[in-house]
Amino acid sequence: MYKTNSDALRVEIRALKRTYEAMVFLFDNGDGTSAYHLTQLAFERLAQFEDFWQKADQTKGGIKSLIKKFAAELDEDQVQLQKYSNLDKSTLTQNEDFYRLILKFRTSLGWAQKINRILFHLDPDFISYLKKHKKILLRSILVVLVIVVPLIVYLRYLSGRHGLKGEYYKSQDLLDLYLTRIDKTIYFDWGKKSPLPGFNKNRFSIRWTGFIYAPESGNYYFLTRSDDGVRLWIDDELLIDDWRGHSELELRRIHNLNKGYHTIKLEYFDDSADASIKLLWKKPSDRRPERISGRYFVHDGKYIKDKR
Repeated sequence: MYKTNSDALRVEIRALKRTYEAMVFLFDNGDGTSAYHLTQLAFERLAQFEDFWQKADQTKGGIKSLIKKFAAELDEDQVQLQKYSNLDKSTLTQNEDFYRLILKFRTSLGWAQKINRILFHLDPDFISYLKKHKKILLRSILVVLVIVVPLIVYLRYLSGRHGLKGEYYKSQDLLDLYLTRIDKTIYFDWGKKSPLPGFNKNRFSIRWTGFIYAPESGNYYFLTRSDDGVRLWIDDELLIDDWRGHSELELRRIHNLNKGYHTIKLEYFDDSADASIKLLWKKPSDRRPERISGRYFVHDGKYIKDKR
């Protein structure tokens, strides 16, 4: 029974670690609403841990003080989390304090793991407590697993939708297709190396296609930094046309976009020497250009409910 209960608690902590990874993933991919609700659920679950330990530990003053410190920090984190309850959750991915709170959850999990080790290895009375409350423990594990397993499936779905379809050709004129893959973003500096194993180091071309999401309406600056030629289309409108050989050169065009998804196509070729291609943008609310995050790209229209 000792080993069974010890393993059960370790399983639950592992599940919460996966939950933490999901929280970070959702934040990084711009889903502030889901990140907030999952973070709220995770901290509530840790609070139940604290109550569980308080009842379990009847003998050791040292572990009591450790649990007390854990509880105090957890209360402080939950108060901080409550401050975001009335905010627009979609804006939380731009909030550094909220991100630090997510990261702090990992530290709290470390404390939880330490307390569990002490209780299981030093407190024999805890075993009898678990015998009395094993149904509660198993129920809590079931709740976590029911949430985490569907979430993992959802995250795999999300990770599979982002990026652009890249077609790699063994010629400079987009002929002789070598490989097709999904690239999360277009920000490559290969130098004199080959982009792919067994692929040309020079005199090759690539075409990227898919959709780009504009998070707000307004004027967008699109920038390319390429060595050599590049062409960029947004909604089938040719914005940048520089199909010639040269060293790395930055070009920029301004284009008005409505909020939502738009088609994008970028073609690139390398002639000789160094090879690089980078696509950046400056959104209406940005101060300076930045690399376009993969979360703004979708490689297949089947993942988009509204393509407008």
